[in-house]
Amino acid sequence: MANSKIKFKLQGHEKFPLREGWLNKGLDAVSNDPSVFTRKDIPAPDVLGIGNNMVKSLRYWLRAYGLLEDNGTELTDLGKKIYAEDKYLEKNFTLWVLHSSIAKNKELATSWYLFFNKCDAADFSKEQIFKVMNRELQSIVHGGKYSEKSLMTDVDVLLNMYGKTRGEEDPEEKNTSPFVALGLIKQNDGTWSRKHPDRRVISEWEVLYQLAVLMEDNDQISIETALK
Repeated sequence: MANSKIKFKLQGHEKFPLREGWLNKGLDAVSNDPSVFTRKDIPAPDVLGIGNNMVKSLRYWLRAYGLLEDNGTELTDLGKKIYAEDKYLEKNFTLWVLHSSIAKNKELATSWYLFFNKCDAADFSKEQIFKVMNRELQSIVHGGKYSEKSLMTDVDVLLNMYGKTRGEEDPEEKNTSPFVALGLIKQNDGTWSRKHPDRRVISEWEVLYQLAVLMEDNDQISIETALK
């Protein structure tokens, strides 16, 4: 955090893109043992079967997607609901809910917020989108310091999570993020393209869910607010 009044976060993922099965692993672990990320007698890497940096990354992703409370020992209401109804993330509705959660998480997933809310470029190279996001981040921190290298790492991870395609040699590759399925970013030869969501595959329940989120603590909302 570069300024006591401005909260933002870069590279909380330890350079590990979210992988297939990770969120389920985390939800399962916290549900079975709320202290899995904090206890000292049995280290989390031993319980989860992944390295220490991957554990830090997994905890970050759970928080960034709004599934884990800040104390790291309790699932949020959203986390509990997804764990009960679709813990393997098999429904597109669940993926859209999670995507909307991280895309709005300005404090913990700043680069994801910037890319999906402040970047209008339809076709871009990695360097071009970095420049746009760097400019937008500067407007947020108001002169505060941050690492441009960390921002570039975020760009790499974000594009990997949303634009990476499964290799023809190994169609069962588990390093692919589940959010590739949303089709929001298409990878070309050295460039990427932003894609509008296919309305035919977006459930009306996702629209109702987003309206319910907007209506929380409000008696009414404007049409302009709902359309943003």
